[in-house]
Amino acid sequence: MKTVALVASVIVGLGILAAILYYVGWQGIAREIYQLGWLGCLALAGNYLLTFFFWGLTWRIILRSYEIDAPWRAVLRALVSGYTVSYLTPSMYFGGEPVRVYVFSKEIGLPQPRLYATVFVTKLLEAVSLILFVLLGVFYALFAGGNLSEIQRQSLFYGAIIFSFWVFLGVLNFTLNLGLATRLLRGLRRLLPWKGLLVKAEEKVAEVEREIRQAFHQGSKLPATALALLTSFAANLLIYLRPQIFFYFTQERLFSLANLSLVYALSVIVASLFWITPGGIGIAEGGWIGILTLVGIGKAGAVAFALILKGFELTFVIVGISLLMEFGVHRRWRR
Repeated sequence: MKTVALVASVIVGLGILAAILYYVGWQGIAREIYQLGWLGCLALAGNYLLTFFFWGLTWRIILRSYEIDAPWRAVLRALVSGYTVSYLTPSMYFGGEPVRVYVFSKEIGLPQPRLYATVFVTKLLEAVSLILFVLLGVFYALFAGGNLSEIQRQSLFYGAIIFSFWVFLGVLNFTLNLGLATRLLRGLRRLLPWKGLLVKAEEKVAEVEREIRQAFHQGSKLPATALALLTSFAANLLIYLRPQIFFYFTQERLFSLANLSLVYALSVIVASLFWITPGGIGIAEGGWIGILTLVGIGKAGAVAFALILKGFELTFVIVGISLLMEFGVHRRWRR
C-alpha cells in the first residue's frame, strides 16, 4: 500500500512538473541554468555542503553533551539517511527521524530512547532558529511594504503564528517540565481500549521526555544547547542565502534583506503545508514561481532555481538511498 501511494504521488508530481515546464518553456529555463556557470554551481555546492556540516555539527554537539560518542562518519551517515526519508516522504519534511536514530544506533550500538531525545532537541533548535528568519519575512510583509495582496498577507501572518505556536509550545514543554506528550497518552489511556499498548507507549515517551528536559535544565548541558542553537542558526542562514547566490550569478541581482526574508518565510510555509509529493516534485517548482514573482523574478528564473536546488538535493538523496539499502531500512519501510 505504501508503495502504491508513493508511485501515485510521484506520477501526480511529474504531471504537475511537466505542465509547468510546458507553460514556462524549457528554453528559457535552460538559459537561466546556463547563466549560473561553473562558479555559481560551485558556490551553491559549497552552500549545501556547509549546510549539512552545520546540521551534523548541531546534532554532534547535542550528542556529546549527552556523553554519547559521536564520530563524524556515523553522524553524517545517519543524518543523510534520515534526510533522504524525510525528502521522499510527502509529510512536511518530517519522517526521517526514526531512520536517523536507527542508523546511528546500528553504527555505535546505543539504546534508542536517549538518541531520540538528542534528535528531538536538535530538531527543536532548528525550528527555533528557522522561526527567527520566518518572523523577519512576516515583519517585512506586514510593516515594511511588499508586493502582497491582503489575502497573502493574512495567510503569511496566520501561517507563521501557527508554526511559531507549535515550536514555542515544544520549548515551553521542556523548559517548564510540562510533560505534555506523557499527559496526552495518559488521557488517551482512559478513553481508548488499547490500555496495554498505551501504557508501554507512555513509559517510552516519558523516558524520552526526561532525557530531552536535561538539555534545557541540566547545567552541564545548557552551554552545549546554546552553542547548538548558534550552529543551527548558521545552517538556516545558508538556506536563507541560496536565492541570493543563484540570482547573483544568473541575473546579477542583489536582494534586499526584506526581500530575502519574505522569500524564506514563504518558502518555509509552502514546504510545510504543501509537501504532498516526494521531493516536492511539481509542488516546489510551482511554489517558487509564486514566491519569486513577488520579488521581481520571472517564471523561467524561478523554475530554473527550483530545478538546480532539486539537483543538489537529489545528489544527497542518492547517497542516502545507498545507505538505506546498506542498513536494510528499505525492507523495513516496505513492510
